[in-house]
Amino acid sequence: MTAISVIGIVIALIFCNYSVYRGLGLALAAVFSCFIIWITGGVSISAGWDSAITELEPYLGAMIPIYIFGGILGLFYAKSGAAASLSLACFRPFKNAKNPKVKMLGTIFMFFIMRVLLTLSGIDNMALIVTTVAMVAVMCEELDIPRKYANCLLMISGTIPTFMPGAPTMMNVILP
Repeated sequence: MTAISVIGIVIALIFCNYSVYRGLGLALAAVFSCFIIWITGGVSISAGWDSAITELEPYLGAMIPIYIFGGILGLFYAKSGAAASLSLACFRPFKNAKNPKVKMLGTIFMFFIMRVLLTLSGIDNMALIVTTVAMVAVMCEELDIPRKYANCLLMISGTIPTFMPGAPTMMNVILP
């Protein structure tokens, strides 16, 4: 049964990423992916829910204020135009590159660097998602990249700082 549940998780991750890429909303894709995991996991809903709530409760109390603060801060950055101007300032070194591949790779590299620096600033990696969505929208516009690739850019740029030692992410708080 364990092998089937692991296969179910892999299928759910692939389904979620592919369906978002094809245009399905992220919330709906996540619900369908959870349904796939629930079917292949073999755990009853009530037992899984009770176990998840009792184990997750202490972390939610510690992390939800950080998420709320990061979301509000990101909304201020996005609505005021600060995230867009920060993005344009970071992308400036590669704006006039003659080679389009150098321009694209350099701009994406600068976006990743900016994401790492924002994560190391003291706000949780996932709480910065509002700010980085505004930044990746500017980057897609600058490079003429279709916005359907924004999900991939956000996942990769969010994964890099998660594994950095000392970064204030939920993984580094929960694992010890």
